[in-house]
Amino acid sequence: MKKHEQQTDGLETKGVAFRGNKLLKGNNCIFYAVLTSILLLGCGGLLAENRILFKNDFEQDNPLQGWLCSRNPGVTPPDTAFGALGSETVDGKINHFYRGLDISFGISAILEYPYTVDNNTDAIEIKARVRGNGNLNYVGMDLSSREIPTFPNQFIDNNASGFGMLGYRHSNAQNRLYFYKNTNTPIVYSENKPLFRNAEAWYDLRLVYDHAARTLELYLDDDPKPRLIQEDVELEGVEFRSLWFMGIQQGADYDDIVVSVVEKNATK
Repeated sequence: MKKHEQQTDGLETKGVAFRGNKLLKGNNCIFYAVLTSILLLGCGGLLAENRILFKNDFEQDNPLQGWLCSRNPGVTPPDTAFGALGSETVDGKINHFYRGLDISFGISAILEYPYTVDNNTDAIEIKARVRGNGNLNYVGMDLSSREIPTFPNQFIDNNASGFGMLGYRHSNAQNRLYFYKNTNTPIVYSENKPLFRNAEAWYDLRLVYDHAARTLELYLDDDPKPRLIQEDVELEGVEFRSLWFMGIQQGADYDDIVVSVVEKNATK
């Protein structure tokens, strides 16, 4: 059993050129989109580049170094009162992850590369394996223009921009997608349906901003259909600088985090 094949989790990848394993057709040619460091989109040899802006699986030396506590901005690693490196044995091997403890917490990390949304942007994706540690816990993540989002509200600054999600196992309006642009009041889309049916299970979560379609789409595990979709999302010109995770009540776990962007044309 591989690292990602724990009893209650799955793994799924979404690139902008495809959803799940869907075959795309266009301009009388058929092509498969394979998410690698370079996506070949056929038809004239057009290249679309998949750029990794941030990646962390908590298996490297000092895996929490560089993560910032949003309660104490600038402090790294985060205060152990709010979270620490967790571990569990999978198929005889130790897997590490970030565990937020039984208190409201927020942690953030500066992206390896800042990224500005423009006409060459196809999609931006936040991907992570997540697990809520209790009946009441939220899972939440946010991509922000701020260098250090401040707990408890990452859009507290009127000049901040970004997008994110919140959700847990119960059916209420707290299961939501949102975006904000130069404001402290996010535009929210919510549905009264549960996101994570098993409070103790690992889920592969992907939040995708499709720039051309102007949508946010939330995917879980290998389901090709998004669990939530928010429309009329406009983030042109936003420069993203940081990634933010949060949890409340009974804590949450995060692992295998990747932030990536797919561009229409490969940059030189």
